[in-house]
Amino acid sequence: MGHADISSRFLRELAHHTDGIGWVQLMASLWQRGVWRRLAEAKAPLPIGVLSADVGANLGYLNVALRVLDAQGWVERELSPRPEQTRVRLAPLGRALDRVIEDRTVFERIGHFVPVARRMREHLDGAFEARNDATLEAMVELSGSGWRLAEVESEAAVRLTRALDGNLLGPVAVALKQHFGAVFEGRTVAPPDPTKGPSSRWRAVFEMLTRSGWLERCGEGHRLTDYGEHAYARASSFGVPVSYLALFERVDELMFGEPRSVWRSTPDEAEHLVDRVLNVTSSGATHHKYFRAADEIIRAAFDRPFEAQPLGFCDMGSGDGAWLEHIWHVISTGTERGRLMRAYPDDPTYRPLLVGADFSREALQTARERLSRANIPHLLLPGDINDPHRLAADLERRGIDIRDLMHGNSFLIHNRPYQPPSDRFAVSRRRAASPGAYVWRDDLVSNAELQQNLVEFMRAWGEVIGRHGFLVIELHDPETVDVGRTLTNYIMTHGFSNQFTVPVQHFLDAAAEAGLTLDAGSHRLYPSDPQRATVSVSYFVGDTPARRYDAASALAPRIPERVVPDSHP
Repeated sequence: MGHADISSRFLRELAHHTDGIGWVQLMASLWQRGVWRRLAEAKAPLPIGVLSADVGANLGYLNVALRVLDAQGWVERELSPRPEQTRVRLAPLGRALDRVIEDRTVFERIGHFVPVARRMREHLDGAFEARNDATLEAMVELSGSGWRLAEVESEAAVRLTRALDGNLLGPVAVALKQHFGAVFEGRTVAPPDPTKGPSSRWRAVFEMLTRSGWLERCGEGHRLTDYGEHAYARASSFGVPVSYLALFERVDELMFGEPRSVWRSTPDEAEHLVDRVLNVTSSGATHHKYFRAADEIIRAAFDRPFEAQPLGFCDMGSGDGAWLEHIWHVISTGTERGRLMRAYPDDPTYRPLLVGADFSREALQTARERLSRANIPHLLLPGDINDPHRLAADLERRGIDIRDLMHGNSFLIHNRPYQPPSDRFAVSRRRAASPGAYVWRDDLVSNAELQQNLVEFMRAWGEVIGRHGFLVIELHDPETVDVGRTLTNYIMTHGFSNQFTVPVQHFLDAAAEAGLTLDAGSHRLYPSDPQRATVSVSYFVGDTPARRYDAASALAPRIPERVVPDSHP
């Protein structure tokens, strides 16, 4: 098997396996609550609002669930601009599920296994035990039996098997990649020291990886196959779905309980529905190509004659300061500005000012320590991506015109707190319906409301950015889903966690309506097909004349006394 074939197989199996992480928990809830039965018995497509009332579901989260099932081919939707009027019915593949599943307790077993999956490293070490039917050994044995399915060869059976297997393979793959790398040194593999965990557990790991094609027998031991070597190198690809296991445990509560009790209330309260460290490290493994595209835009801005360059760069949602540190190195090592910095090391005029703004005080402190350690001039401020005028006022009080900076953010716009649009008349005029489904806490958000919200968001930023523009790396909901190629798990994780991924074209349309001009030459999509793109790198420039931003007039009633943070250079 050639490299292209191996790569294609891995991506296909990754999609099917990760589609199942969370989807199995979702299906267990829908079956238990009678949603599936109601759809199966319906003589005609049901409006989602009617279905929600019939089964006692929260409309917003049920809408998200049905969007996920539609993307994966289990149900079919007839879209309406008003989500409650969107009609839904079981697709032929969805009807086939009832013929496949003979013992639905397998879904309960996956539910019992989630706490183990969340603590897989400790489970493999023997430091975390589970009920007898939820150990990895027991689950691998159940998987080996074909999950007790009534049939095994139909498309529905194959998809279901891969979905169930993904709930085992994903957590194991992540734990192996992050904590047990020594096991895979070279092609020949062996369990760690027996004192590091139960030998039966490691036999289960090797059995599962052998069935999955990662390993093959080699004498008394095992070795990685060509496919396994490729898959293990990319095991972090399972990390984002696995990082949301705590959320998937509470899918039933979100759909049928009190959603507001699920969510944290303050920005500095520890996140409890996502393993943020795993999420960031796993997604970071694939983000390098997006940041390379952004680097090109930043280099171009700081390669101009000095008088035409930005004063510096402002990262809204700066987090731990990693992107700001990276931008400093991009500017200082590969641009005209960097040449001037080296030529005049004692002149602060040429040092770009890096501004970080974040909602989290903890993140600001981490960024402060990081940038100070690297001796990078910086200014860190509390910031809200929904309030660029406040950022402008805070900068003006420190003698900085917001228009003199280049602005950017990465993977943040879709994760902004939702604010109902102020122009309700504009909402009423919008008719286009995207395939997306959105909810904020427990309130359904229509596509028309979200699009207007996005236009107003973009317009607010257009009012403060200057000629140096707005660089955005953003995640999107694909217009077209290819099952087995598109990672539909992202639709579920973001939909159920109150995030707003919109299709690329809707994103660009909102920016254009808000008066922002896209630099088409630097625009990048991943994948390149706009219908299937899930990530974009966009550089927008406002059409407002280049003048000093007058924050005093824009925000005069709200400006507090002057406060200069210690992190100012």
